[in-house]
Amino acid sequence: MCGTAFRATDSSGRFPAICRFVPDFSGGNAPSCFDLSLASIPWTFGSGKKDSRSGEAHPDLLGRPPEHGQELALKRAHFHAAGLNAGRWDYIFSMIKKLHTRGDMILPDRAQVTMAVPFMRAYQQLLVRTCHARGAHAIGGMSAFIPNRRQPEVTENALARVREDKQREAGDGSDGTWVAHPDLVPVARAVFDAVLGDRPNQKDRLRDDVQPSAEHLLDTHVDGGRVTEAGVATNVGVALQYLASWLGGNGAAAINNLMEDAATAEISRSQLWQWRVHRVTLDDGRPVTAELYAGIRDAELATLRASAPDAPWTDAAALLDDLVLADEFAEFLTLAAYPLLG
Repeated sequence: MCGTAFRATDSSGRFPAICRFVPDFSGGNAPSCFDLSLASIPWTFGSGKKDSRSGEAHPDLLGRPPEHGQELALKRAHFHAAGLNAGRWDYIFSMIKKLHTRGDMILPDRAQVTMAVPFMRAYQQLLVRTCHARGAHAIGGMSAFIPNRRQPEVTENALARVREDKQREAGDGSDGTWVAHPDLVPVARAVFDAVLGDRPNQKDRLRDDVQPSAEHLLDTHVDGGRVTEAGVATNVGVALQYLASWLGGNGAAAINNLMEDAATAEISRSQLWQWRVHRVTLDDGRPVTAELYAGIRDAELATLRASAPDAPWTDAAALLDDLVLADEFAEFLTLAAYPLLG
């Protein structure tokens, strides 16, 4: 994946490996889908020998948080796997999707759901323990902050937030990480170089101190967490902009100095659905209702249409309405969006 900044090596720890991202699979047919995905990878290039010097491809797998899911991914990929990646946005979306009927497990504004909250800390540390117990690389997640070369203050904030994020990952025992923009590679590399020194990884840190439990992985409490009108507006704006971008053929989009992809858009629309269905109370005392959503959507649409009049806002808004106002929770937004592609 473009923008990765981890120090992947082959089993000897000496040669850089080509890494290919394999997505997460869940559900009853997960094993067969996972096997089909692995079977589709051209494992060797050049001479055809399984040697990274001649171009062996090692997949970097998106790690599922439950322990058995991480174990299954490594077992099925076997010697082909470079490691597991902490797909943070996918995990947050997965949490909301699996727990969408639970009024007692509702997350606050997305901006407050960081890697420092309990269930995300448990996820990241379990990933390191699982990978290192089997000699695989543990790859940290992608910080969504991106620099802006025309706005120094935005760049300064992005560098600081990414540095803090990568220091946490390296301290947990991760062997490398993702970034969302090439300008952030030096920041991530410097953090990991400071921890790893001359070592290619820190797989010797087995993290036996990490004792995984369902309680830790499902601890959605966020100190000071709240749902705000600004948080609702952010979710509406991000979802509309991402859907318009997706319908226009772009699967990732820079929005409000963050790199948004399908997983972050899924979080946005899922939170809106969950907050509405459970009539979550905003910090000012108002409940989240269909009417509140519609008013904020109209305001966001007016601003977006003024800035980019040719974007497919009508289709994006209709799609978002279907996702947020439906009685039943939609499994994936892309399933509803595909018919709108020309």
